[in-house]
Amino acid sequence: MLNGSTLFEKRPLKKPRIGPPDVYPQEPKQKEDELTSVNVKHGFPTMTQLSDEFGTARNCNVTASKVGAYFNAIIARKEELSMLPDSGRKKQQINHKDNFWPATGRTKNAVEAWFKDLAGKKPLMSLAKKAPNFNKKEEIFMLLCEYEVPMMRAAWFIKLSSAYTVAVSEAKIKKRQMPDPTTEWSSTLLKFLKDQIPKLQEHYSQTEKSTNPNQSLTATANNETEQKLVYRHWIYCSRLLKYMYEEGLTDRQEVLNWIIDLLEKVRNQPQDDGILRIFLPLTMQYVEEFTQSELLSRRLANLCAKKLNQMLSNQNNDTNASPPSEVKVESKEVPEGEKKENIPPNSIQNSLLEYQNCPLHRDMVIQLSSIIHSITLECPTSLVWCGAGGESIWYGSPLDKLSINLSSLPMAARCDMNTYRKQLKHAENVIKERSKRAEGRWCTKKSQESSSAGTITAKVLTSLDALDRHKFDRMDATNSLDTLYTKVFSDCSDQENAVVKLLCEWAVSPERTGEHRALAVAALLDRRQSDASNGTDQEAAANDDKDSNCSTPAGPPMFQSLLMKFLDIDAPVPSPDDCPAKKTAFSNLVHLFSELIRRDVFSHDAYMCTLISRGDLSGLEEITDVTHPKIEDHSQAMDYDDANIDHDLDKILQNIKEDQQNSMDVPDSPKEHDHNHHSHNTSAMGHVPMETDHNDMKVKPSRHHLYTTHFPLSQDDPFSQHDCNQRHVLLYGVGKVRDEARHTVKKMSKEICKLFSKKFSIDVAEGGKVKKHSRNEFNFEATTQKCQNLSYFDQHVVTWQCSVTVIEMLNSFATGNSSYLPVQEHVAFLFDLMELALNIYGLIDVCIQILKELPEVEMQLYMKNSVLARNYTTSLSLYVVGVLRRYHCCLLLSPEQTTAVFEGLCKVVKHVSNPGDCSSAERCILAHLYDLYSSCSLLKSKPHTVEPFGNAYPKIRQALYTALQPTPSSNYVYNAQFMQEIFTNPRRGGRIEPAWARQLNENANNRQVKNKLSKCFEYLLVFLQIFILK
Repeated sequence: MLNGSTLFEKRPLKKPRIGPPDVYPQEPKQKEDELTSVNVKHGFPTMTQLSDEFGTARNCNVTASKVGAYFNAIIARKEELSMLPDSGRKKQQINHKDNFWPATGRTKNAVEAWFKDLAGKKPLMSLAKKAPNFNKKEEIFMLLCEYEVPMMRAAWFIKLSSAYTVAVSEAKIKKRQMPDPTTEWSSTLLKFLKDQIPKLQEHYSQTEKSTNPNQSLTATANNETEQKLVYRHWIYCSRLLKYMYEEGLTDRQEVLNWIIDLLEKVRNQPQDDGILRIFLPLTMQYVEEFTQSELLSRRLANLCAKKLNQMLSNQNNDTNASPPSEVKVESKEVPEGEKKENIPPNSIQNSLLEYQNCPLHRDMVIQLSSIIHSITLECPTSLVWCGAGGESIWYGSPLDKLSINLSSLPMAARCDMNTYRKQLKHAENVIKERSKRAEGRWCTKKSQESSSAGTITAKVLTSLDALDRHKFDRMDATNSLDTLYTKVFSDCSDQENAVVKLLCEWAVSPERTGEHRALAVAALLDRRQSDASNGTDQEAAANDDKDSNCSTPAGPPMFQSLLMKFLDIDAPVPSPDDCPAKKTAFSNLVHLFSELIRRDVFSHDAYMCTLISRGDLSGLEEITDVTHPKIEDHSQAMDYDDANIDHDLDKILQNIKEDQQNSMDVPDSPKEHDHNHHSHNTSAMGHVPMETDHNDMKVKPSRHHLYTTHFPLSQDDPFSQHDCNQRHVLLYGVGKVRDEARHTVKKMSKEICKLFSKKFSIDVAEGGKVKKHSRNEFNFEATTQKCQNLSYFDQHVVTWQCSVTVIEMLNSFATGNSSYLPVQEHVAFLFDLMELALNIYGLIDVCIQILKELPEVEMQLYMKNSVLARNYTTSLSLYVVGVLRRYHCCLLLSPEQTTAVFEGLCKVVKHVSNPGDCSSAERCILAHLYDLYSSCSLLKSKPHTVEPFGNAYPKIRQALYTALQPTPSSNYVYNAQFMQEIFTNPRRGGRIEPAWARQLNENANNRQVKNKLSKCFEYLLVFLQIFILK
C-alpha cells in the first residue's frame, strides 16, 4: 500500500475516483518492462520507496541552531496564518452616546429599573444596548450591593463601565495614555472597602462601651441601620473582590499587600479583636495565594504569630499574674524546640482551652492557627530562620514569636486529623533543621562532628565574610588592607592552609567580580609571608614546603607548596567548549598568579623545576581521560631530589645540542620527536590546541603546560630573564619552533609600535599636525583580535614593549631631543590592549610614568609656543583618569601608586586657580582628584610635594558638587541675537571658540543665553569626554 500510495501521488490518473484505483495507467520506459537477468529469474521485485525508514536522516547535518531556526519559522508562520486579514477600512468609531446615558438625579427611576433588570434574569445583550454611566465609581458598588446583583453580572457591568471609559478617551481629540483598567478598578474597589473600615471600627468600639442613657432611641436606631448598611457593603464588596480576583480583573499583588496592610494596622489590643473578626475571614480566602510568595507569607505568618502570642500572654497574665518578661522568648540562638522553657506548658494549654471554649475568640484563634499551618505546609521556606535584616521582620523566624510548638496549635475539626497533624510535625522538624543549618551558616553535619574540622570551617567562613564585606573602593583607619589582613589571618595558625586555599578560590571564582581580588590576595599573602619570615614561624614554614623541588639555596617561598597543590587539583583548566564563566575563571587564575609571581609569593623558577622533576611538561592528556593528575602525598616527608633534577637538566642540554646539530645540517627539517614540543599556540584563552600522537589519537596539553604558556612574567625585572628563557626552552625547545614563537611576538610588537612612529605621531615643529592619520592606514579591530589570539604571557610582552616606546617618546620630547608626541587616541588603544591582557598593575604603572612626564612635556610646549599647550597634556590626562577611575579599587591597594597618581594629577592641573573656570578635561581631572582625596585617608595625612590639596578641596566641592542656582534675570536684557547663527548653523566637529567665553564674561546680557543654552552644550561636552573613557 505504501508503494501504491506513493505512485498514486506521482502519476496522474485518466479518470479520478474516490480512493486508490485498481489499475494504474502504464508509463513509458518503466522498470517493470526491463528484461534484466534478475527480472527474468526472480520477477520484478516491488520495493518500497523508503527502504530504511530509520535511516533517512542519517547523513543530514542538522545542528541545534538550524532546528531552532526551523522551529521559529514554523511559529512565525502559524502566527501569520492565525491573524485575521485586515479589511483595509478605517476602524469604526463607537459613539458612546448611543449605548450609554448619564445617571443623574433626574434619571433615578430609570437607574433603579435598569439595576433591577441587571439583578434579575434579563439578557445582558439587551441591557448593553442602553446602560447608565456614573461619574463616581463608588456609586456603582453601592447600587450593586443595594440590588444584590450576582457576582458574574456585577463583574460584567464593571467591564461595561470600563469600555465606556475607553470609548470616551478614544473620542477625544487630545488622546492620553489610558491606565490599566485592572489596576484602576483594583484601587477603586480597595478604596471603597477602606472607607468602610472606620465605620466598622466605630461599631465595634461602641459595642465594647455601655450605651449612653441620654441618647435618643431614634439616634440609636439610625446608627444601627447605618452600621448594618456598612456591613452589607463590606460583605458584598469582599465577595465581588474575590470574584474579580479569580477572574483576573484585579491587580493581585495590590490586593494581597492591601490585606496585609489591614492586619498590620490593627493594634494588638483586646478592644481591636472585633474588627479582626472581619479581617481574618477575608484573609482566609487568600491564604492559598499568599503561600505563592515567600515574602508575603513571612509577613502574614509574622502578624498571626505575634497576635497569637499576645493573646496567650494576656490570658496568662490574667490567670497567673506572671510578668510579661517570662513570656518573652529568646529567638536568636536557641533552637526552635527549646525556646519555651520559661513558660509553664500547662498554663498555655489552659489558655488555649479557654479560648476554644469562648464563643467570641474561638473562631479567631482557629483562623490564626490555620493560617500558620497553611503557610507551614505550603511555604515552609518563609518560616526558616534568617540572620539578615537587623531588627526588621525579616530577622529570625516568625515562629520565634510563638510561645508554643507549631503542632500544638488548635485545629479545626476534620476527618484526617491524625494524618494532618503528622504532616505538620514533619514540616515543623524540617523548618527546625533548616533553621539550625542557617544559624550555623549551613555547615555540614560531617564538619560539625569533628571539632578541628568545625573550627576550620568557621574560620574559613569568617574570612570569606570579611573579604565580601570589605569595601575596596575606599581606605581609612577602619577599612584598609591592614584591617582586612587582621580579620583574615587572626588566630589562624592551624587553619592557615584552608585560608590560603579560600583566598585563591575567592580570587579565581567567577561568582565574584572585580580585578582587585587578585591584587588583594597577592598583597595579603605577601604580608603574611613577610611577617612569618620576620618571626619564629620561618622554620615551621620551611618544613611545610615539601612538595616543590627547587635548586635555589634559600628554598621556595612560604606558600609554594600550597599554591602548587591548588594548581594541581582546584585550579580551572580551559577547554574548547567552555562556558563564559569557566573562561572568566581561567583569566582570573592567570591574573592571580601574575601578581603572585610579581610579589615573589610564587616562585616561577621553583615551579619549572617541580614540573621538570615530575615530567608534567613532557606528557599529554587524552581528551577522554577525566581523572585528576597524580598528586603526591603531602603528609609524607619529601626531600629535594637534586640528583633527578640534574639528570633531567642534562637530558635537556643533550637535546638542545642535538637540536642545534640537526638545525645546522637540515635547517628546514625538524626532528621526528619534535611533536613532543608543542607548537606555538597563537589562540585565545578559551581555545586549547589539539595535537595527535603516534597512535593518531586526539590529545590535549596537560594543565601545567597551559599554565606555563599563559602565566605572565615581569619584563622590567632583570632577574626574570632567566625564567623567560627557561620557559621558552621547556615549551618550544631551541629549534625552529622557538624562533617562530619569538618572531610572532616581535611582529605583533612592531605592528603596534607603528602607531608611535614619526609618521603617525604629532609633529610639534609643524604646528601639531599628523603626517598620516591611522584611520586609513591601521586596522584597530584586526590588531586587537590578533593580540587577543596570543597567550597572556605574549600579550604582556607586547604591551610592555609598546609602553616602553611611549614612555621613551614622551621623555625624549620632555628633554628637548625630539619634536614628536604620541597621539592621545593611540595611547588609549595601548591602554585597551593592556586591559585585555589583564596587565592591570602594569597599566597603572604606565599611567604613573606618563603623569610624571607630562609637566615637562607641558613646559616644552609652552617654550615652543605650540597650539597644543594646555590641551595635549590635559586630554592625555583625561584618558589616564579614565583608566584610574575604572581600576580605582586596584589603585587603593597600593599606597605608593595612590600617592604617585595623586601627585601627578595635581601637577597637571596646578595652573587651575578657579575650578569653576576651566576646560571640561580639567574639570574631570579635578573631579577624580576630589573622589580620590575623599576615599583615601592616606592622602589627607601625608604631606605632598605640591601645595596642600586641602585648600583646593572645598573650592572643587563648591564648583563641581553643588547644585546650580539660576541667576536672577530681572536686571538684564535678553539678547536674542547673540550666538543665534552658531545655534542655527553649528560648525562641523563642535569646536568651542575661546572668544565665545570672553564675550560671555564681558557682557552680562549675553550670559542670559549662557544660563539657558550654552551651559547645556558645556555639560554635553563633559559627558562626551567622559563617555570616551572606560
